[in-house]
Amino acid sequence: MNWKKGLKYVGFAVGVLVLGAVLLGVLDGLIGKGQWNLGWTDYTYDDSDYRVDNASIPSDRVTAIDLDWIDGKVQVVLCQDAYVSITETAGEELNEGSRVHWRVSEDGKTLSIKYRESSKFFGVSKNKNKDLVLRIPERLLGQLESLTITCVSSEVTVSGVVAEQINVKTSTGDVTLEMPEATAFILTCESRNDKAPTIDFPVTEQENTYVCGTDGIRITIQTASGEVTVKRLEY
Repeated sequence: MNWKKGLKYVGFAVGVLVLGAVLLGVLDGLIGKGQWNLGWTDYTYDDSDYRVDNASIPSDRVTAIDLDWIDGKVQVVLCQDAYVSITETAGEELNEGSRVHWRVSEDGKTLSIKYRESSKFFGVSKNKNKDLVLRIPERLLGQLESLTITCVSSEVTVSGVVAEQINVKTSTGDVTLEMPEATAFILTCESRNDKAPTIDFPVTEQENTYVCGTDGIRITIQTASGEVTVKRLEY
């Protein structure tokens, strides 16, 4: 009967889809290291007043920096420049939607940096494996209250930059903090792999909190499987 034949084709199609999903899952584990996006990606935010592309940001009032990235490498470095600047690089040409987006709040105190335009899409990947360098002038350190970095699989390095609070969250990337020798800090490290951070400072440890000196800056690092390293900055 025709309906039986149709049902047979439907069953075959479903079987192919299931097999394809299984194969993609296996390849993700073997090649993609669990980082492939096989479904909907929701990277949405109100981007109506964001600017696009690399820039030197002429604001003297920045006290908080909020960086949201997806892949590639993220480097935050100290500099002698006049203003904060952001520079991204990629292995392919980027259209406007794929370029870095950024905005400064109306009061000039909060700099927000986004990986790309607001978007929601379906597929294996729409990301560009972009690297970002965020340069922070040394003269702003005394007023910088918070540095927050949220990533998916980026390798994050923060070198020489200190703030009252530093927060880093990533699902798979490694995190490296390079700080001056005299820096005092309270580090809280949460990792699913239960691997203790490597710390090149004398610290006292209590569960997942590490204390160096007194009245130190507060650092929180959350990572799914990445390694955490805190070391002295070499000039």
